[in-house]
Amino acid sequence: MQFVFDPITLINLIFCIGIVVISIWWSRTSQSRTPLYIGLAFGLFGTSHAAVLLDLKNAIEPALIVIRVAAYLFVFIGLFFVARDAIIRQKAKEALRTSERKYREILINFQDVFYRTDSDGKLLMASPSWARLLGYDSMDECLGRSIADDFYQNPDDRKKFRDLVYQTGSSHDYEVELKKKDGSSLFVSTNSHLYYDESGKVAGIEGIFRDITEKKLAEKALSDARKKITVLNTITFRDIQNALFSLRGFFELERQEIRDPKHERYLEKEIGIARTISDSLTFARHYQNLGLKKPSWQDVRQSFLLAVSHLDLAKLSRKLEIDHLQIYADPLLERVFFALCENVLIHAPSATEIALSAHETGSELVIVFKDNGPGIPLDEKEAIFSRREQGKKGMGLFLSREILSITGITIQETGEPGKGARFEITVPKIGYRFVAST
Repeated sequence: MQFVFDPITLINLIFCIGIVVISIWWSRTSQSRTPLYIGLAFGLFGTSHAAVLLDLKNAIEPALIVIRVAAYLFVFIGLFFVARDAIIRQKAKEALRTSERKYREILINFQDVFYRTDSDGKLLMASPSWARLLGYDSMDECLGRSIADDFYQNPDDRKKFRDLVYQTGSSHDYEVELKKKDGSSLFVSTNSHLYYDESGKVAGIEGIFRDITEKKLAEKALSDARKKITVLNTITFRDIQNALFSLRGFFELERQEIRDPKHERYLEKEIGIARTISDSLTFARHYQNLGLKKPSWQDVRQSFLLAVSHLDLAKLSRKLEIDHLQIYADPLLERVFFALCENVLIHAPSATEIALSAHETGSELVIVFKDNGPGIPLDEKEAIFSRREQGKKGMGLFLSREILSITGITIQETGEPGKGARFEITVPKIGYRFVAST
């Protein structure tokens, strides 16, 4: 065996070695075996060229024929898979273009607004509905601008919103007042969240917002109308109460002058009717405030203590086992506890103790208010919550049930007659929470 220098064959060998190296790199980069077939084919071609340079052509001629046939076979296989991969890529590109076109059409016709901002609060992208809603001619006028300075009526609101999203990761039905191109307001409700770059770092905020301007205007008009009605009712209630106060005064003067028992009975009935009218007016005044303000998270212990502060409960001992509990209820929650305690004073004069506690039962929370008085007869357990039964006592338990029902809370009397009244207030899972002491 000796080396036979042939420039053409040597160049072919070097070329084949280069193709093998490139094929290995291509396979590792693309995670595909297809390039290996090409590399194997040129490796076999290189083997035949090396045999020529080493003057082994005549000695292994049959083997070289087999090697070259195998090389061409691998070239064919490699070209087949290259063509197949090219067809697959082409179909994927067409599918991608179709998908992009479909989602672009969805985005263009999207009635709500999709937006994305960077970490500095600049608008990176948004659906065309952004420009339409805010009164701009095109998105080119909007992109790259500061959200807080250019699109918020109050830039501080943007900071509050940004802090919320960065703290919790998202926001749901968050109401924002945006600024249109002409300076007028656009009220929107947004669901937004953080998005991240490839390294996992927060890149900004993106989300969807919906125009609720008409809803806000309707709510304002309704609120204004309710305020006017409330003012009118307040004036009317006050005038009638003043008239009843004067009428009661005249009744008392008349009582001092009457000597006829028959007339005195009539007078007592008249005084009773006036008292009923006064109680009904008080009930109506409280009822008109029901649902006037939004429900909120309220501390149960604090609400109870505020309620009892308006009553003389000196003869009753109190047992409270209800720390750190908040429920989502109408702001009139305090009135509920007031009514419960007032009923103890009125209907259970022999009671010496009241207690308030709470316990969880599956997916609900039960708040228990009880006393050690005579209790409620079985046939009156539901009747005590009726308007007719309680109207003469002002708010009563009827109004208490109405207050609680606003946020899905129920109340019922479950005590055993002769062993004290027991009221169970049942709160749904989403309507209560325990908070750490501060």
